[in-house]
Amino acid sequence: MIHEARMFAMEWHGNQMYGDKPYSAHLTDVEMKVIFLYSEHEHIELLRLTAVLHDILEDTVCTEIDLREHFSHYPKIDELISALSAITKQKNENRDEYLHRCVENSVALQVKIADTLCNLECSIRSGEANRINKYLKQINLLSLANSNT
Repeated sequence: MIHEARMFAMEWHGNQMYGDKPYSAHLTDVEMKVIFLYSEHEHIELLRLTAVLHDILEDTVCTEIDLREHFSHYPKIDELISALSAITKQKNENRDEYLHRCVENSVALQVKIADTLCNLECSIRSGEANRINKYLKQINLLSLANSNT
């Protein structure tokens, strides 16, 4: 199922880049961070699938209908769609509203923590002070919410 999700994501993300790397590098980094942080989690497959697909609704023209059709055989399709919907920032939505929605879905929250850590690491490597501060604040907020769940 994970391989299928990777192929699906790459098809939709196409030639998108994450900095100077193909977008697949970011998706793989987030998935690896999820495995590192949550390998003992009872829903690790759902977390990994969400990690691989976490930007698909926000950064491509893929829809929930496309996801539902392609992954209809996945027994936790409703949970997957719910997590992906929660982790997708909507147009005209401020960051606080977005993060609040992520916090309300435990799978989205855990994947957003992994995604934020990856973004923070990338920002540190490139020396982008504004982004470093943004992601430090975000990881603190998300980590606090995660410790309260």
